[in-house]
Amino acid sequence: MSVIDKSRFLPKEITWLHFNHRVLQEASDTSLPLIERLKFLGIFSNNQDEFFRVRVAILKRMAESKKRDSDTLFGHRPLRVLKEVQRIVMKHMEQFQETYEEIVRSLANEGIQIIDESQLDESQTVYVRDFFQNHVRPNLVPIMLSQATKFPELQDQAIYFAVKLVEKKGEVQYALLQIPTHVVGRFVRLPNQQGKSVIMLLDDVIRACLRMVFPLAGQWKQTAYMVKVSRDADMDLDDDLDDSYINKISDSLRRRRWGKPTRITYDEDIPEDLKEYLLEAMNVQHMETLLPGGRYHNFKDFFGFPHLGRTDLIHPPFDHLPHRDFPQGVSFFDVLRKKDVLLHFPYHSFSPVIDILREAAVDPKVLSIQITIYRLAKNSKIINALISAAKNGKNVQVILELQARFDEKANLKWADILRNEGVDVHFGVEDIKIHSKLCLITREENKQPMLYAMMATGNFNESTSKLYTDHTLMTARRSLTREAAIVFEFINKPYQNRTFRSLLVSPVTMRSRITRFIENEIKNAKAGKKASICLKLNNMADVQLADLLYQASEAGVEVRIIIRGMCSLIPGLEDVGQNIKAISIVDRLLEHSRFYIFHNGGRPLVYVSSADWMSRNMDYRVEVAFPIIDKKLKKEIMQIFDIQWRDNVKARRVDGKGNNKPANSDKEFEAHRAQMETLAYIRQLES
Repeated sequence: MSVIDKSRFLPKEITWLHFNHRVLQEASDTSLPLIERLKFLGIFSNNQDEFFRVRVAILKRMAESKKRDSDTLFGHRPLRVLKEVQRIVMKHMEQFQETYEEIVRSLANEGIQIIDESQLDESQTVYVRDFFQNHVRPNLVPIMLSQATKFPELQDQAIYFAVKLVEKKGEVQYALLQIPTHVVGRFVRLPNQQGKSVIMLLDDVIRACLRMVFPLAGQWKQTAYMVKVSRDADMDLDDDLDDSYINKISDSLRRRRWGKPTRITYDEDIPEDLKEYLLEAMNVQHMETLLPGGRYHNFKDFFGFPHLGRTDLIHPPFDHLPHRDFPQGVSFFDVLRKKDVLLHFPYHSFSPVIDILREAAVDPKVLSIQITIYRLAKNSKIINALISAAKNGKNVQVILELQARFDEKANLKWADILRNEGVDVHFGVEDIKIHSKLCLITREENKQPMLYAMMATGNFNESTSKLYTDHTLMTARRSLTREAAIVFEFINKPYQNRTFRSLLVSPVTMRSRITRFIENEIKNAKAGKKASICLKLNNMADVQLADLLYQASEAGVEVRIIIRGMCSLIPGLEDVGQNIKAISIVDRLLEHSRFYIFHNGGRPLVYVSSADWMSRNMDYRVEVAFPIIDKKLKKEIMQIFDIQWRDNVKARRVDGKGNNKPANSDKEFEAHRAQMETLAYIRQLES
């Protein structure tokens, strides 16, 4: 194996920030409805929270241990990456604040005013005080820091007021107050004024009534400044093999709440004495942990900004189409014995995924259902169908991944519910995440077991299926269903040899097979034949596969990549990356599907998968990439890639520098918005 030049790659943390900047660009897009722009600010804020809770937490651990991570940092020192992270984040926060202020002004022009405590008139003041007294004050727990036995631990992701109380004589006291958004909500709607809607953030309601919280004699000035702590949320499972897996997850969840601070954001107008007091009390030693910000934090709450009946300020409802092959009343098994069916979400309705499980639950010929679960909807109809099947005597096995990040608690709950209803629940392999999305139904036909499979890029989750672009193949094709059964065998007994000829399965064959496909394109290019690779991924940070793409580019292979998030490979890099182009699409829907297309001498290989091209997906997870064999369905995937590639409205060029300039703008004059054109394409298929 040749030595890989690590200078050709970017730390994935930096490229993730480039992605989140694309989200911020959407919030700045004045062509979008105003409340949708607020939601993109919420997405940006929530993304950044998770980034600090996980990736920055890992970087800090590496910096403290003087360790380099060759798989992700490519020789860059963790502390240097942390400083670059802070520089980029500060730059983004300036744009964020400017965007928020512009949206607030635009909302005011639309008759929706967001006001603070300084803008209240007399009647509004009466209303706010009454609301505070009845709904807010009972939920407040003020802490006088000078009287507290020790400084309280600030909860992860909660927002607080650091309060400065100054007496007339000049004596200063400090206090802490958690803002109870989890009880009251973030937005308070005041009575309309002159036909205009008036909104006030809960933060400012409390500011307006601060003297009711601290009614202390002799005081003449009280001011409050927002503070928020993000803590290390990366799961830290110890190696005590005598402890149960469930107990390890539960213990780690408890520790997560009080993990080490990875970021402390604060109102940049906070007095220096109050800031220094807080930092000393919290024992903050690393300056890169501190990030000054604006008056408000936790913009993820803007997901819940009230619509106020203004349908013109939000997107119209999305049109989820029924699939042509599943008319009402037809048996799914009758259809799938004759042909493969490919569902494209959210353009297609998610109903067939639920309905085939419902049919299986009551079909006397169905013997068993096996399914992998990673993330579920809050009120999951998938779970209801599986419980129904178990109660009807089917053998139902659920492989439930307990380490689905930030869904661990929910999955522990689902495990209890399923087990109590007679479902056989397994947690897979302790050191390997089960990230594949598979369902296998066994049905007795002509006294023989017949297998039906669903293979997907996304979770069996009816909520995200309305927002994420994903693909699900439903098939009875034996070459695929038999190997799907082997995947379940591998999960149940992971240390036995398995053979896969049709499916690409991590950590068994996926890396080696993808390597072979790329090398084949290189061979064809060197022989003067047409050679190309088209990839649609969420993330690319695997150094071995990325280096192979550089080699393919050098050999003359055309490489086109549609990437949503991290991309450590640098498209267009001098000498090695000149035949590599990459774009990223951020639009109304979250681009979540993955597929790999290899030209293969004119006989295209098309694989659809749950796996990104990252080391964790190739080597430390159970992942599946399934081939699209039916010619019509193969054409659909290739056509969708082409539609997305020509986007010149929402696509941004990925250049390794985070410029995020519009893609294709110098080539196309007619507007092409991929998600809308994909919907039109799917609608045409269904007509």
